[in-house]
Amino acid sequence: MERRPETILVCWKPPCEEWVKLNTDGACKLCGSAGCGGVIRGSDGLYAGGLGFLCVEVNVDSSVVVHVLLKGGSGRPRGCALVWKIHRLMELDWKVVIHHAYRELNKCADVLANFGCNMESTSVLYENCLLHLSELFLAGIMEINTSRVIAS
Repeated sequence: MERRPETILVCWKPPCEEWVKLNTDGACKLCGSAGCGGVIRGSDGLYAGGLGFLCVEVNVDSSVVVHVLLKGGSGRPRGCALVWKIHRLMELDWKVVIHHAYRELNKCADVLANFGCNMESTSVLYENCLLHLSELFLAGIMEINTSRVIAS
């Protein structure tokens, strides 16, 4: 049976009370530079800059990455060390759940990942929402829908 494309409406949903949602993404450019980005938001949909949370819902827009993290294995050889570090973090004293999220729900993390491809430092932690992400944050808080084409 042939699968036909279908358009659905999706929007970013906040996590449950006492949880934070971490949207993550990675980017790789043709020139060989790579970056990753993540955004942590609380149940009010706002930027959760303060650390110390104990319940984390991780959203990743790569179903392959989700599979590797949930089912074990290391993925590609070049990512083995990173997967090992992620598994060690997941074993710490907190609750972690991992879900696949459509790319359209990961827009803030995507912007940061692409931004990271051009950075000279290895990591940066922003205490406040960056100005160029504020519209994307607002769309999430207001639960504004985005269309997504899927195979039905």
